Amino acid sequence: MQIENGLEQSGIGGIIFAMAMIFLALFCGTGYVIMKRYVADPLEEMAGSMNRMSGRKFEKIRIYENRHRSFGEMEILESTYNEMVDEIDALIEKVYEEEKIKRKAELNALQEQMKPHFLYNTIDAMSYLALSGKNEEVYDALEAFGSYYRILLSKGREMISVREEAEMVKDYLELQKLRYGDSLHYVLNIEQEIQGTFILKMVLQPLVENSVNHGIRHKETPGVVYVEGVEEDGYLKFTVEDDGVGMEEDKIRKLNRENISTNEKSFGLRGTIERMRIFYGSDIDYTINSKKGRGTTIVLRVPVCYEGDEGHD
Repeated sequence: MQIENGLEQSGIGGIIFAMAMIFLALFCGTGYVIMKRYVADPLEEMAGSMNRMSGRKFEKIRIYENRHRSFGEMEILESTYNEMVDEIDALIEKVYEEEKIKRKAELNALQEQMKPHFLYNTIDAMSYLALSGKNEEVYDALEAFGSYYRILLSKGREMISVREEAEMVKDYLELQKLRYGDSLHYVLNIEQEIQGTFILKMVLQPLVENSVNHGIRHKETPGVVYVEGVEEDGYLKFTVEDDGVGMEEDKIRKLNRENISTNEKSFGLRGTIERMRIFYGSDIDYTINSKKGRGTTIVLRVPVCYEGDEGHD
């Protein structure tokens, strides 16, 4: 009897123990599912959003579609996090707008500085024609001058098509030919395929002006300015070459990347490079090659911009 009673009690205890273990397992499993769904998963989603913020993708989170199923603490955490994202986005937008205004002001300041530089040389050429009694040439000069400024103003746009930029260069060279006559010749070779792309305005003309004033003008024999534009590996490649008097090695070193911003004697090239750096950032490249008595070549590379990119920052 004692043995039978002991076995009976042991069986009841085992059943109770087994039921307790099953209940404990169900409780732990349910707790795990609840904690994962309502705590761990939302925190993981928030962590993922924070990681994406390092890549400048600021995203709000939505922990639950049905608010009544969420914990109050998680709702507070979600709301606070989303408010922080809103504040960061507003701050970035404010800084971005301020940078745009600053960049626009710097571009305008440099361009306004370059206009008198061009005007002086052009009016000087017209004065020479007027004193020589060449009335028809003065008229042609004014026509070219008007065409040049029509494109330059371009309704306030920062970017114009390569075709318009080439027309500005042609108008400028025609003005100079009226002054220098057969002492100046030029060749414009801009690929048809890139004429519909866009470029920061007043980029090529200052480089051509440098070639005329510092290369051809001091040459005793007739000179040629050659301007070429092609597309190469996603960039617009422009070459401005002259067979003028050239430069010495010391002067070329003063025009390289390290010294160009402090070079006061080459405003046309310096102003052009600074404007492009402001507009395009570091995504530009240029090289200068010259030999004394043989001429100078400037090669400029800027990113290709199509019609849909016009005016974009």
